[in-house]
Amino acid sequence: MAKICPKEKGTLLLKDCPIAFLIFGFLFLAATCSKKVDLCLIIDNSGSIRDANPPDNSYDNWELQLEFASLLAGAFDIGPDATQVGAVEFSSSAKLVFSLDTYNSKQDVKNAIKSISYAGATTNTDSGMALARTDCFGGNGDRPTVANIAILITDDEPFGDGPDERASAIEESQNLKDTGALLLVISPSAAIDKTYLEELSSPPKLEDKTYFVTSSFTSLVDVVQGVVENTCENIPVGTGRKYFCRQTSA
Repeated sequence: MAKICPKEKGTLLLKDCPIAFLIFGFLFLAATCSKKVDLCLIIDNSGSIRDANPPDNSYDNWELQLEFASLLAGAFDIGPDATQVGAVEFSSSAKLVFSLDTYNSKQDVKNAIKSISYAGATTNTDSGMALARTDCFGGNGDRPTVANIAILITDDEPFGDGPDERASAIEESQNLKDTGALLLVISPSAAIDKTYLEELSSPPKLEDKTYFVTSSFTSLVDVVQGVVENTCENIPVGTGRKYFCRQTSA
């Protein structure tokens, strides 16, 4: 039976609840995944996030995004012999928040995610993916026989919105995918160009499969189950399989 966590006053998402959460008084069950994976969260920390906060400050988009990222991480069994989680944040530049082998428990990972400070500034998406490729997957804790999954959470296109900025982000997403990593993309903004998200994501490049769009930060919970299920079903089964390849029926 799923644990029902008490709703914390003033928030839309539950804290410290691994498989259940409440939204406006309704209980939702989140999917879980027991497969082993090296998971890197790439988290947008740019100014547009809080720029979209409601005028009455009834909730904070940055906190909602961190709660969402924490909920995703909490869907996995975390430990040195299970899933490992690392995190990268990006705004005008990127930073490795913690590496794959920094934390060995689910609660420590969730606490670390929810402790990330807000930066603001511009959206340098390609720097976040580049750092995930070189320092998260290429750094401490990256296991050579365990599949890599990157989940990019961003509400906006790269700063400047020009073809060069988009092209740079798409190129860096391909560099990341070329290492064998699966890249899923999530955007809490209905205004973002879905073609851009499609180009960033891994094959089959389908909405609600490898990229997900919600209307707002408060709606991120709508895609939790889909993200976890699609992540889990794509993890290669067996040992020695670093790269993602899915069998298809004839």
